Amino acid sequence: KLECEIYNDAKNVLNLTVQPGQQQNFSANDAEEGTHDWKVNCVDEAGWEAESETRIYLLDKTKPTVTLLSPANNSIISFMTQIKLNVTDNYVLQQVYYLLNGTRYNVSSEFEIDPFDWIEGTTTMTIVADDQAGNKQTKQYEFIVDRTAPTILLTNPGNETDVHAEFEFEIDDNYDSELFCDLTVD
Repeated sequence: KLECEIYNDAKNVLNLTVQPGQQQNFSANDAEEGTHDWKVNCVDEAGWEAESETRIYLLDKTKPTVTLLSPANNSIISFMTQIKLNVTDNYVLQQVYYLLNGTRYNVSSEFEIDPFDWIEGTTTMTIVADDQAGNKQTKQYEFIVDRTAPTILLTNPGNETDVHAEFEFEIDDNYDSELFCDLTVD
């Protein structure tokens, strides 16, 4: 058997009795986030002492951040609307992708998503960002994709009718409850 000491940042953090040839594990969860060094010293029953090399490691406990920049969550969008995200990590961002109807799509390095092929209706998109340490951030956003133009019905006056100045029309849309309209009289 061996008596071993584990050092983290030159401090003895753990003493273990181990059998030769066995792999041992210890957690660095109590260390602060950042760059650290570690090494192991062991003594066998005959008194022989060995010291490992000192290695450097980076402890990253922080998930990446994902922020929707535009449009706002739950917005009604066109299939031409670019969805813009801000994705950051305190060390190394490894990958960013989104899930839509069970299919995975990569996100560009500019963190923009093109909904050109999305079907009309309510769509839930899940953004996943992983960093090099394996920390994962997942955010879900919902959009209503509107691929249909509003319908306009001119009701009054009739075509080629003599009027004073009153015009009426009706407008309907699949999703929008507020529409902005221009009236042009020539």
